[in-house]
Amino acid sequence: MGTFSVVYNFENTHGATPEVTLFQHTNGIQYGDTDSGDSHGDGVFYSLNIGAAEFARLQPTSGKVGSSVGIFGQGFTGTEAVSFNGVNATPLPPVTDTYLTVTVPIGAKTGTVTVVRPSGNLNSLQQFKVTPTISSFSPSSGKVGTIEPPPARSEWARATESAGAWR
Repeated sequence: MGTFSVVYNFENTHGATPEVTLFQHTNGIQYGDTDSGDSHGDGVFYSLNIGAAEFARLQPTSGKVGSSVGIFGQGFTGTEAVSFNGVNATPLPPVTDTYLTVTVPIGAKTGTVTVVRPSGNLNSLQQFKVTPTISSFSPSSGKVGTIEPPPARSEWARATESAGAWR
């Protein structure tokens, strides 16, 4: 376990009474605000750089092939590829420096999403879960209370392997 240490004491000139829990931006820098202090007594917005690494954040963290995924991060300008656990996809325009959108590619597998940036690859903190698509099932109807046997493994494997869930 680590040891707790005070990094900064707010002494009113530069803010007093920190108001919120620090929020880490995708650039690695932490931000917060104070309730009071500064020359006008209105509080301050401050940052704390502890040298944390940049990261990518996915929204959402699961979806089926063909669905859209937003990625928040840094240094995305010029990005030409995104990889879903090794399966490449092309970002959709517009790509800004801090946000891009991509479509989950055919063959995508559950795992880390990597943004291939000009300044170097950036991995997602979360795993993206590719959810299966059910195109049909049998029987299509039945009497209430009727119990059907489970599908053969080959049918189940086809549905789950496409989502990277079968091990």
